[in-house]
Formats: sequence, structure tokens, C-alpha cells
Amino acid sequence: MLPITFRVYGLKASIIDLMNHILTQNINVSFVKISLIANEPNLTSPYLTLVLNLRLYRAV
Repeated sequence: MLPITFRVYGLKASIIDLMNHILTQNINVSFVKISLIANEPNLTSPYLTLVLNLRLYRAV
């Protein structure tokens, strides 16, 4: 079975919600690359952008 490979990007809160949703499903995830884009040095800012390169594997 081949994995589904894709890129996800968006605000930190949205990406974390997506990751929590994936966690509740029966899906195996491989993170290929995680990038953080910030216009300010404060890592707690809600305006941080995350870019994830993912591989998803569905458990059968």
C-alpha cells in the first residue's frame, strides 16, 4: 500500500486542530518535514504559520 503524501499549511491553531483530528482516526502518520514561519520572535503568537509535509497510512 502506498502512502498519501501531501503538504498542509495554515495558522498554528488550525494545524493543531487537524493533527488532533488525525490522532482520533485510525491513521498512521509520518512527518517528512515541519516548518515554522514567524514574523516575530514570540513562539506563542497565534499568527504563526506551520507547514507540514505528511505521509498518511491507513491501517486496514
